[in-house]
Amino acid sequence: LGTALVLGLQLALPMDMTGRHTDLASFHAAGRAAAVGTNPYAITPELWVVELPAFGIRASTVNLNMPVSVLWMEASAPVDLTTLFRVSLLLNIILYGIALALLARSSATLPWRVAWAVCLAGFWQTLALGQIYLWMLPLVIGAWLAVRDQRFVRAGWLLGVLISIKPQFALWPVWLACIGIWQTRPIALV
Repeated sequence: LGTALVLGLQLALPMDMTGRHTDLASFHAAGRAAAVGTNPYAITPELWVVELPAFGIRASTVNLNMPVSVLWMEASAPVDLTTLFRVSLLLNIILYGIALALLARSSATLPWRVAWAVCLAGFWQTLALGQIYLWMLPLVIGAWLAVRDQRFVRAGWLLGVLISIKPQFALWPVWLACIGIWQTRPIALV
């Protein structure tokens, strides 16, 4: 109940989203650049700049996602950043809920494990920064459940989508093959 109250307040109250403190702001800047035909991977003044003077570090949070991700970023370009952050926050919470429901349905998950999953710092950090990792979580769980149920074509589709978003997941089919599950091959999304 407390979590629902805090999240409801975050969605309802005005937020100061200047566009400099979230990964989502970098995605938004990339989308706006793509919408006008410029480089979505360029460093622009809108980006969040991380400065660690003691170490001589100054870096911008440029978009480092695959080109397929630029499609949704470009689609979000007309939306103002505060609205986009709120929608992203709500979408991330819903997707995490779906992921937890998939896990709970697939095994005898105890209620305290679900509570533990909601309390993970990574979950809250992902929400605070507007990252896209929770968007991939249902794909990961769906692929895992498909492999477990020997639905290898479904697993291949889900892995193909996942790999198109984050290529480092291309190692998963290799690992699956190493443990004897060679039937699961990512389906190319061409």
